Amino acid sequence: MAFVNEKISDTDVEKYGLIKINKHFLIDDLPAEWTIDRDKKVYLRALGKPLPEQQALCFYWHGHLLHLRLRRTGCGIKGGTIFASFCVMSGKTNKKIWLPHRLEWAKNEIVVDLKKALNVYKSKDVQKDNKHLIQFVF
Repeated sequence: MAFVNEKISDTDVEKYGLIKINKHFLIDDLPAEWTIDRDKKVYLRALGKPLPEQQALCFYWHGHLLHLRLRRTGCGIKGGTIFASFCVMSGKTNKKIWLPHRLEWAKNEIVVDLKKALNVYKSKDVQKDNKHLIQFVF
């Protein structure tokens, strides 16, 4: 199975401990949707409401929880296409993709999975009639 955008079920809230994770990040409400690959047990979801220039994200990879931020680095209209570019940052530092030492061995695989998840995640709010280009820099 590949990544898909879907509503978070009550069963998944319990299974993945999403309420506890939200409390850790001081967030009261759960987002209604996430991007998940059920076969790989990997998901990406927003943490709280997006700010104008950035969005906090939670990336769950094989039992490991990573806190990330998408920071907007540019946006506009080019040739009739709306575009936005984002830099993927660690939630704890201003470094690009910081990983705990215990996960350094899997960095390439994590980045591949994160790119796949972001490519599906980015399309969830895009209107079908408009052309959009969204890029992520790692």
